[in-house]
Amino acid sequence: MPLCTTKVPKMCEYVRIVEEEADDEPIELPSEEDGTMLLSTLTAQFPGASGLKYRNPDTGTLRGLRVFDGRIQAPDGHWGETLYIAVFPKGEKGKLKLICSHAVTLTVQCMMQLNELRASAIISTGGAVNSPTSLYSTMQCRCIHRSRNVLIDLALKYIKSHRNSVLT
Repeated sequence: MPLCTTKVPKMCEYVRIVEEEADDEPIELPSEEDGTMLLSTLTAQFPGASGLKYRNPDTGTLRGLRVFDGRIQAPDGHWGETLYIAVFPKGEKGKLKLICSHAVTLTVQCMMQLNELRASAIISTGGAVNSPTSLYSTMQCRCIHRSRNVLIDLALKYIKSHRNSVLT
């Protein structure tokens, strides 16, 4: 009669991951008992990430890892001490940075316009700082409304251009 053995669950490994190869401080994320890493584990720390890559020590080139059924496969079945780099869809980070940059620029422009209007409101009211004119209040509302509309338009264009990747 064969000896009865109980299956001991495999311990997870912690995998060192950075957003960009030049990053100094990696974050360690856990693998699953089967040696894979859930894509959801990766995206929880690196929103928008679609996989992992690493620099092959033998060739010096970057090597991407296979993603299947929402699981990232470890190279050769184990993670080791390799430093992995999060992979993002091409253009993803650039477009998000552009949207944020545009939002900041628009906000700064609006703030400058509002400060100019406030200064003229103070002059026209004889120095009463706490009594903004109706022109100032109207312009403030228009500026906020314009900023909001531009950002909504940019976000909608971005979502439409990435509909397949955003909805999957």
